[in-house]
Amino acid sequence: MKMVTTPGRQQELDLHVEKEVEIDGIGMGVFNDGTPYLTGRGLARLCGVDNATIVRLADEWHEEIQKPRFTKVKDILTSRGVNISSPFIEIGESKYWTGAVCLAIGIDTCKPTL
Repeated sequence: MKMVTTPGRQQELDLHVEKEVEIDGIGMGVFNDGTPYLTGRGLARLCGVDNATIVRLADEWHEEIQKPRFTKVKDILTSRGVNISSPFIEIGESKYWTGAVCLAIGIDTCKPTL
């Protein structure tokens, strides 16, 4: 399981998937502590972007020089008091994107289809 950052320090959480479903290709679920999440592919599908965009975000999260899109996502999180060391929580081989991160990515990435 991945370390999750809280202001000032990191804590290791005893998280596991409580329930997971896939609806219209969007994988989602909830951890045992009630935290909602999307899978990376589910997040990409929901935002209407290629899965590679979400993979790049994960891969480039710690790079010193980042694309404006990734910087904006971090700025959205920071402005809401969310300080994390990674955009996802990793349990085993799986990566889960929590609600706060999904909202920040959605604010920056999703486009209205009206």
